[in-house]
Amino acid sequence: MEKQLFQCIENHLSFDNEGLFFRMELVGGHPEYFLKEKTLEFMKEYGFDELNKILKKESKISKYEERLLTGIYWFGEAVSVITYDNKDLGDGKRANTIENFEFFYRGEKLLKLFIALESVLIFNNNEQITENIAERAAILIFEDYDSLIKLKKRIKRIYDYRNKTTPQGIIYVFKHDLSWITNCVRNILENILTALKI
Repeated sequence: MEKQLFQCIENHLSFDNEGLFFRMELVGGHPEYFLKEKTLEFMKEYGFDELNKILKKESKISKYEERLLTGIYWFGEAVSVITYDNKDLGDGKRANTIENFEFFYRGEKLLKLFIALESVLIFNNNEQITENIAERAAILIFEDYDSLIKLKKRIKRIYDYRNKTTPQGIIYVFKHDLSWITNCVRNILENILTALKI
């Protein structure tokens, strides 16, 4: 039994010039995933067919379609970030900046969400990024003026977290703001996809 155990461990270890390391290959196939009729209907309702047409295009995709695919990719990267929200931490910003590294994954998720937004809403480096992202995002979600103004202010406020995270390494972002901006980016991407009508 002991010999079999060592053989099993040895099969998952390798050596190189630097010493011992683990091999990280996956063993076996991926579990099967079945799409139910309701899931397909939901996907079609929120732009899956339009996305599929872009991906299946035989002719070259347009610059904007390329940007849209980039935005969808970064949104996928953002939602795959797991934020470890320990109830004991509470939701209050720490006085000491270093202590806010407990919230690192929130900052990572936020950055990826804004990369997704920048991909679909910013067209050159000379633009006023904060102003234009807030303005264009608001227009894509709301039509009435009051809601548009409120949404624009909130996006600007949350975008300020992103601006502080990149150069200063200040990572704190409120949980409810992160949840809200995630839904906001999702709605924007869905609205763009369904508006394309390819």
